[in-house]
Amino acid sequence: MSDKSLPFSFPITDMVNHPPHYNQHGVECIDAIKATTGDNFKDYLKGNIMKYLWRFDYKGKPIEDLQKARWYLDKLIDEVYEPEYKLTTSELDPDKELDRLRGRKSSAD
Repeated sequence: MSDKSLPFSFPITDMVNHPPHYNQHGVECIDAIKATTGDNFKDYLKGNIMKYLWRFDYKGKPIEDLQKARWYLDKLIDEVYEPEYKLTTSELDPDKELDRLRGRKSSAD
């Protein structure tokens, strides 16, 4: 995203979903952590949820910390989600189903 009225543009960095310091050589840090922690990955996610909820009032960026806590909670939901029944792709949009499980309304609603 850039401002068309300026002769130059600044890249917008998403510090919640894709902070650049967590992606080196095309590998997302979260993917490396998942690969190395195995069954303990859910505990790692729970710890980060607690960390961001604990500190949001004290670090100067409360909204960003709460968004990070939500990001880790969404990851945890993704990890524990097991479809109760199997449907074909045409019958169920996996993104809409995860939004439903996360307690969010889909954009189509």
